[in-house]
Amino acid sequence: MVNNLNFDRSLEILNEAKKSLAGGVNSKIREPHAPHPLFMEKAKGSHIWDVDGNEFIDTLMGFGPIILGYCDPKVNSAVQEQLNKGSIFGMSNELEHKVTEKIVKAIPSSDLAFASNTGSEATQMAIRMARAYTGKEKIIKFEGVWHGWLDWCLVDTTYETTGFWYPHGGSQIAPIMTFGEPGIPKNVIDNLIVLPWNDIVSVEKTVERFSSEIAAIIIEPIGPAGGIMPYDGYIDSIRKITKENDMLMILDEVKTGFRLAFGGAQELYGIDPDISTFAKAIANGFPMAAVTGKKKYMDIISQGITGHAGTFNGNPISMAASLATLTELERPNKYDYLYKLTKKLSRGLKDGISDSQARALLVGPGSNENKPGPILDIYFTDLETVKDQRELKASKKEIHKKMANTFKLEMLKRGIHVIEHVWFVSFSHTDDDIDKIIEAASESMKIVSKI
Repeated sequence: MVNNLNFDRSLEILNEAKKSLAGGVNSKIREPHAPHPLFMEKAKGSHIWDVDGNEFIDTLMGFGPIILGYCDPKVNSAVQEQLNKGSIFGMSNELEHKVTEKIVKAIPSSDLAFASNTGSEATQMAIRMARAYTGKEKIIKFEGVWHGWLDWCLVDTTYETTGFWYPHGGSQIAPIMTFGEPGIPKNVIDNLIVLPWNDIVSVEKTVERFSSEIAAIIIEPIGPAGGIMPYDGYIDSIRKITKENDMLMILDEVKTGFRLAFGGAQELYGIDPDISTFAKAIANGFPMAAVTGKKKYMDIISQGITGHAGTFNGNPISMAASLATLTELERPNKYDYLYKLTKKLSRGLKDGISDSQARALLVGPGSNENKPGPILDIYFTDLETVKDQRELKASKKEIHKKMANTFKLEMLKRGIHVIEHVWFVSFSHTDDDIDKIIEAASESMKIVSKI
């Protein structure tokens, strides 16, 4: 059923917000909505309502944190109980070690863990630990992979930005032209190497030349842009390279941790990193992040070689939410339901693309029917496969942007909340939800195919 949607109140709030809130939103990632940023009023389970009273089945799930569902009663009850005791003390609380016990038990590569608040903080801390342990300073990251909003994270070649080209492009420091936003010092690139994804030769050649200067390679297990998955053997080859060259492998599981499996992507795909970072699904929507790793690297923190401080680190509210979330997620066979739903959604979306002959491609862990991790995305492109973010960006035309915007708006009209970037499946989604998403996507694809 197609609904005649009214977004007037959202637009009013946006215009009002711009008078006091820079840009009208608190994260630029919220801007590319259709027809404009929407303001939400409430959510429950897998459904979300905006300020105009429109109800949607949500596929965004807070950009990934909502794993159990909005307003999960067990999580909310644990938070409310802790609120009545106190929200922050500036001192330690018992919940902190109860949470890290769960994390260490869950994550295959983890001997020790500590808590932070955001994914950006966690990846920054992991980088600092790697530099402290190795005594080296350079870091390798990959094009298009989002590790957060800090300076080093935003040096890339493929982000849409109004920034500037670094002058080092093509030099021995940066094998490719590298881009940064205004406000980021150009010397950030001095200790940063940005490489194309799924190109092991570029990694080998770079490490061969700079191994004595490289502290770590940081990698997201599902690749850039919502899920340009690594080629078979790619991550294993990177792991081998780091071991042979006295550098660490940092696995950024901010997006995948406790979502692809209780032990994250490293459990699902058999990855053995030195240090890992987590956030998002670790606390079902409450601000919480963690860094974990093997003892010899975590002792950098334990022994005070590198300090880790923060007023809100391990705060009782986030710890209560995380403990309740992890307790629920560790139940035997818990993830079977999530895989079943993802497999059904993946097949339905692929059928909708095929039947409509739309110029679209389903990507991400959810597109793999053997291991259907509950993260996926749809690219509107003429490509049949995508190697990396550079290839995807080069293929993008105005018509593809129009297709993406049309698809999002048509899905909204059919009661499905979709925003470009990534789709997430949660435990609160039902078979009926998935049926409705598939039906809406099939109808929307038919409209998109006519563009």
